Amino acid sequence: EEYRKEGIAWSKVDFFDNLPICTMIEKRGGVYSLIDEESIFPQGSDASLMKKLGNNVRDRFFRPVRGTESQFEIQHYAGKVTYDTTGMLESNKDTLFSDLVHVSNRAQNPIVYSLFQDHPAAEKGRKANKRPPTTCMQYKKQVFDLMDTLKSCNQHYIRCIKPNDQKRAGIFQDDMSLEQVRYLGLLENVKVRRAGYAFRMDFEEFMSTYKVTIKGHPEFEPDSRRGVERILQNAGARDYEM
Repeated sequence: EEYRKEGIAWSKVDFFDNLPICTMIEKRGGVYSLIDEESIFPQGSDASLMKKLGNNVRDRFFRPVRGTESQFEIQHYAGKVTYDTTGMLESNKDTLFSDLVHVSNRAQNPIVYSLFQDHPAAEKGRKANKRPPTTCMQYKKQVFDLMDTLKSCNQHYIRCIKPNDQKRAGIFQDDMSLEQVRYLGLLENVKVRRAGYAFRMDFEEFMSTYKVTIKGHPEFEPDSRRGVERILQNAGARDYEM
């Protein structure tokens, strides 16, 4: 989309779009909201949750696992992942009500005082009788906060691969590393990068950095765009777009 706006010619790379799966999970009536909904009902159970998911999630990326009463699969971009609803409702509930958190945060004992300082109910102005946020709610909020932070920054990602499960140096397990590469989507990332233009720099910054490669650079081209073109031509650079 960015290349199209800037009029840059490139060959489009088809890759698996994970957005429909994220939408299926977090939308109203999606997986998260159904788990939260079932967590509210006093008679809700792991079995009733599985039934609700099977009856309401109509999506090609979701399907109940045949032969079981508690498992379902989601087709993520890297492969199928099987989830088990056993204990899912209990894990999703936060039964620690906010009034108890407030009491703890006013305690004189330093150990008791430190227990729930990071709990969502510790936020100022939160009503004591308000239902505690579920694990799904907290996770969605954390993801949205992270996305807001990323959008406000210049992102630089470092992908870490765990080479073995023995926590020892000098051991490289091919299958374990390949699985991480696949599930992190690194292959698709590399394909898109190679097909596009991975390096981007403002004209002014580029000219300021590389004008020393041009003879007579102290009196160099005042127009930054033309200056960049001169530097690239002088270096014999190819396969670039302005």
